[in-house]
Amino acid sequence: MRSLSLLAGTTVLTGFVDGSPEAATQVAGALDVFRSALRLDPRLESRAQLGIGIALELTDDLDGAVDAYSRVVELNPKDADG
Repeated sequence: MRSLSLLAGTTVLTGFVDGSPEAATQVAGALDVFRSALRLDPRLESRAQLGIGIALELTDDLDGAVDAYSRVVELNPKDADG
């Protein structure tokens, strides 16, 4: 079992996303957590945008995922090479 934890003290996605209704609910919940993090603490933007990108990619919203990943690169241009 895998988990995704991008915000300290939280695990927002666990297991493998398999297209089941439970997985879809879990991804939607993760999106809510990451979007809330953006509103509550701007210092978390990079990690939150990364989480949003991953969650959107899992739901096949590739345009949204690219937008989120692009924002991560804007925030951390030095990390784009790595």
